[in-house]
Amino acid sequence: MDKRQQVLSRAEKVFGDKGRAAAWAVQVKSQFGGMSALECAETEDGYLLVMETLAKVEHGFGA
Repeated sequence: MDKRQQVLSRAEKVFGDKGRAAAWAVQVKSQFGGMSALECAETEDGYLLVMETLAKVEHGFGA
């Protein structure tokens, strides 16, 4: 599974819905330097940031 698929899979678990996960993953966010989660996850550091952000969301800290 590539990083994009891993992000989408994790987001689906966090948001509980494929549609919500996909919407979140393509939305441009300032914490990702003006990129979407999927764009940000193309680098190793970006991938780690996206996964950390999803963990925060899962534990009640907004994204």
